[in-house]
Amino acid sequence: MSGAPIIQPPEKQGLIRFGVFEMDLRTGELRKAGVKIKLQGQPFKILTMLVENPGRLVTHEDIRKQLWGVAVAVDFEHSVPRAINKIRDALGDSADNPRFVETLQRRGYRFIGQINAIAANSHEVIEEQPAPALPLHGKLPTFRLIWLVGVAVACCLLGLLVLAWRTISPGPRIFRSLPITDAGSVSPGDPNFENLPSLVTDGTQIYFPLMRGGRIDLAQVSVGKGGTRAIVTPQEISEPAVADLSPDGSELLIRGHLISENEEPLWLIPTVGGVARRLGNLLGHDATWSPDGQSVIYASGNDLMIARTDGSDSRKLISVPGRAFWLRTSPDGRKLRFTVLDTRRHTSEIWQTLSDGKNIQPVLPGWSNPPSECCGNWSPDGKYFVFQSAHDGMTDLWAISDSGPFPFRHANPVHLTAGPLNFLAPAPSKDGKTIYAIGMHSRTDLLAYDPERQEFSPYLADIGAATYVAFSRDRMWISYVTPNDSSLWRSRVDGSDRLQLTSAPMQVFTMSWSPDAKYLALMGRTTGKPWGLYVIPSGGGIPKQLLEDEHNEADPSWSPDGHLLAYGRPPEYMAEPGSAKAIQIYDLRSTAISKLPGSEGLFSPHWSPDGRYIAAMPLNQNKLMIFDWKSGKWDDLAFGSVSDPAWSGDGKYIYFRAFKEPGQPVYRLRVSDKKVERIVSFRDTRWPNVVGFSFLGLGPNDSPILQIRSSTADIYALQLQEPGLSGAQ
Repeated sequence: MSGAPIIQPPEKQGLIRFGVFEMDLRTGELRKAGVKIKLQGQPFKILTMLVENPGRLVTHEDIRKQLWGVAVAVDFEHSVPRAINKIRDALGDSADNPRFVETLQRRGYRFIGQINAIAANSHEVIEEQPAPALPLHGKLPTFRLIWLVGVAVACCLLGLLVLAWRTISPGPRIFRSLPITDAGSVSPGDPNFENLPSLVTDGTQIYFPLMRGGRIDLAQVSVGKGGTRAIVTPQEISEPAVADLSPDGSELLIRGHLISENEEPLWLIPTVGGVARRLGNLLGHDATWSPDGQSVIYASGNDLMIARTDGSDSRKLISVPGRAFWLRTSPDGRKLRFTVLDTRRHTSEIWQTLSDGKNIQPVLPGWSNPPSECCGNWSPDGKYFVFQSAHDGMTDLWAISDSGPFPFRHANPVHLTAGPLNFLAPAPSKDGKTIYAIGMHSRTDLLAYDPERQEFSPYLADIGAATYVAFSRDRMWISYVTPNDSSLWRSRVDGSDRLQLTSAPMQVFTMSWSPDAKYLALMGRTTGKPWGLYVIPSGGGIPKQLLEDEHNEADPSWSPDGHLLAYGRPPEYMAEPGSAKAIQIYDLRSTAISKLPGSEGLFSPHWSPDGRYIAAMPLNQNKLMIFDWKSGKWDDLAFGSVSDPAWSGDGKYIYFRAFKEPGQPVYRLRVSDKKVERIVSFRDTRWPNVVGFSFLGLGPNDSPILQIRSSTADIYALQLQEPGLSGAQ
């Protein structure tokens, strides 16, 4: 017990405000920046207990007595942690790096946020700071009273003027856009796999990743003359991207991207030609230069580190609540901003800290729900900060003021672009009059490969684009996910009898048909939540979530009798780092869960049609493994790189994609003797402007089905109507 009494029940109180949140204790409502957030029942009551006792320990026993009483028998050990998880989801909080609710192991919880105001009713507000003390005797002298009133009026007028200035100040505006490149082959990246867009400029040259011949290369283009030129990079760098440009413009800081590796070596490449060199033995996933060019700040895991440019003297600067990308220091060197990817909630948010690692905080708390901000850059004079944000399926550029009497937190973002292209990776010019950015239009197509004719053809063109497909075991039905809203549909294989099964806010990533084709098991989530397992009737109905887990669940696969589901955890680029990864078996009849023996460190299970085997991969995806239920042992079938395994209809073969090999070929492996044969390569598609492709599985007659992601992306010069971003000539 804490020794501090728990105060009166919530119905005797009024409003409590903290951060951008407001709790109405009489109506049981939680609002974030004025928008109602869903949090009801037990989670709301527990949050009320916490905020009414800020800084104090609220024990498990306190919660039990106030919510259920002493004599009521409930599943207490599971109910409270589930309620706390719902509270954290509503507040955008994290158990590992809490801003509001802290867990004290085996003891209880504590509210560590700052209470801004408490009111007994909707008309009475008691501010956090106490009012100035008045004399205990006599009245205030008349001249002092007049002086105080005058000061108060002056402050009010000043506040109104500042508010009016911020309301009517137009900020920067784009009045014209001009293409710098015209081949449509600039790589836009893929945020779903932590591959963010990249673009830097020194004022005369722009450096960026280029799609060419089915691979990603570095390139540069002249601002004034155009003409793209490739930059030679070491073969060890997979899908190179520009992390930053040195302050003197002489070196590029390069990062690679390989989905099976969380951290990779960082490289320095001269811009005028020369030998590339590794940045010591440092491993990270993004980095930036310090303003003086003497050190590099890099992100590794959930930490920001700082080291000299030769890789020496590496030390930790700060821990962040997620994985940090797009690190940028302010022109005056006082602040560092970065994009935080929350791999549990699948959100992106811009954060900042001072150069010494103090005062870490989000830049735009509560501005969008869920957060989708990314990839920001300062203007050369530091007056504006430009970033990208996704709303309603489109990604546009925005700017916020970073100067004035109340810098940046009180300024509303200014909308710079509004389609028709998606604009990414803003990079203000050195004179502050132009923003260079990637303008992109993308699409996905399904292709079926005919091994006998050795050619591709469009597949199910009538259904439109799809990001994932799955076939029923009798190959009579197909299910697919639409890219615009991640909704789930099903139809017959000829495209007839189409039916939409899910809609927003539900998002579906993968799915699996039950053996009798009556149900679909989904890997799905609602916006801002972890991936979870759901089951839905294929004829339509409400998705039923199988587990309430704070960790991500992925890749459900049915047993042939339809009684069991195998599932795993996603790799860390799609889920929370550090959580235990193993293959689990869920019994749909008893709801019991058991771990598949020897499956630690494996994910993406796929049950064979006859039920004898389960195929899976290690988290680094360097081999394909199968578990034999008869022997109870695992066997290694293939080495190298493995993705998207799929069983043939007769269960004799496993198809997979070797994503590390040139062209990312699809192979077929015969289980009986481990013989491997190449089926098709990414380069065989001859599809224009391909960003990437996925092997989705096998259609009728075991024909490989590919998803082709193509984009038309170029670099644009977005010219400003006024020199609002000027300052550095």
